[in-house]
Amino acid sequence: SRGGGNRSLVNQVVKPSERGFKIIDQSSLSEKDKLRRQVMSLLNKITVDSFGAITNQIAGIEISQPWQMDVVIGLIFDKAVVEHSFSEMYAEMCKKLRTTWPELTGVDQETGQTVPVTFTRAIIEKCQVEFDAIPDSLEPTEADIAKARGNPEDLEMLMQKRKERILGNMKFIAQLFLMRILSRRIIVTGK
Repeated sequence: SRGGGNRSLVNQVVKPSERGFKIIDQSSLSEKDKLRRQVMSLLNKITVDSFGAITNQIAGIEISQPWQMDVVIGLIFDKAVVEHSFSEMYAEMCKKLRTTWPELTGVDQETGQTVPVTFTRAIIEKCQVEFDAIPDSLEPTEADIAKARGNPEDLEMLMQKRKERILGNMKFIAQLFLMRILSRRIIVTGK
């Protein structure tokens, strides 16, 4: 045929791209990575219609260690901040999770004493860490300029992402406050 339009693809080798989908042997993953993949898989499927079902599936994950709660909260927080138009939905998810998961026992890093670890306390700490990480200025730093490799468009995109994350952070914290997960005292004093 003309132009090779009928060539068979049966014997051709397909090379995966660097950024392409890769099958990973789940047995080689750490518990943390397995949990992270499970939760991200669920969060990536959320729509307005599937929100309730996905929230129930996340609530059904057995949480028995403080690090597990930190992983899940971190992933939810990141999704809420990046997808800030859905911050109310993610805050609603947090409202359900805080009444679903048990109080755990952790160790205070500074004192070495055992402390109760609750979903509410963990989300408050995450909010504080994220809030404290907000830069004093939105001007690009030397590190930002180096990361953009002198390309003004890359630098502009990097700065836009930072602004969007800050906006998402504020919106999510506000939604957590409206859901009564964060109190006025926490918002005003940060404690």
